[in-house]
Amino acid sequence: MYGGKENDILLGGDGNDIISGDLGIDTLIGGAGNDTFVLRDSQNNNNLNTADIIDDFNPNFDRIKIPDNLTENDIVFTQDSFTGDTLIQVQINGSILARVREISDTNLLESRLIFGNTSNVNELSQTASSVTPIFNNIFGYGLVDASTAVARAIGAGSFPDVPDIGGNQWGLDLVKAPEVWNQGIQGDGIVVAVIDSGVDYTHPELTGQMWINRDEIPNNNIDDDGNGYVDDVRGWDFVNDDNDPIDEEGHGTHIAGTVAAKRDGIGTTGIAPNAKIMSLRVLNDEGVGRVSDGIEAIRYAVDNG
Repeated sequence: MYGGKENDILLGGDGNDIISGDLGIDTLIGGAGNDTFVLRDSQNNNNLNTADIIDDFNPNFDRIKIPDNLTENDIVFTQDSFTGDTLIQVQINGSILARVREISDTNLLESRLIFGNTSNVNELSQTASSVTPIFNNIFGYGLVDASTAVARAIGAGSFPDVPDIGGNQWGLDLVKAPEVWNQGIQGDGIVVAVIDSGVDYTHPELTGQMWINRDEIPNNNIDDDGNGYVDDVRGWDFVNDDNDPIDEEGHGTHIAGTVAAKRDGIGTTGIAPNAKIMSLRVLNDEGVGRVSDGIEAIRYAVDNG
């Protein structure tokens, strides 16, 4: 997949994609496969605002192809502490090859670079069993092993492996959620507060998955449980200071689904499908919020969950 002479956005699909920009300011976005982002010679570009952008980079699967005329000794990384991004630069002149979004671990990033005239750079398929995680002294392997973690938490021996679910549910296989489910542990009795942009509690994957405040009588305009929030049956919207924490941006609903979407064989499944989601909205429809609302939401979750 190649960009043209303008400012392009190149989006990979579900397969193993090779994504390469050209002239202009290109944004290279990977999909679900093992993607390779091919960088071009930046021609002494020292302007951050005109550098190519690598988005949705997964260091456990994806790789970055450095221009053929450069070697390991030519490359230097610069962290942007404000955004959490990392710049890939040419050491001799500071020329910016790319900005990698939301990756601040330079050791992890360095291990995914490809140098030289390499062919067949995307020969592996993305499945849970094909992953060889990369160890980092700070972030470990970068993946949660739910099977080991839960077994240790309850003082049990290792849970036996079970067959992968496969398909679009490879992420569940990757963190070994099915091994935990097989032990009858699916989040029963657990309430997870999603402190985000709210949750679309009408979403088919989330109906019946939402926390309900049983101590509150709906729509009677009385604070029945005396917690300071009137009719907070579904949680609270700290942005508008009301009792309808519906999602107007989308991110909170995505997170809620990752946590506890139904395990019904339709669509996606959450890591803990029997847990309940408490919706606490602190971000507006542009994903912006106040720290004070976040603090208040945490207190609400502690007091009411």
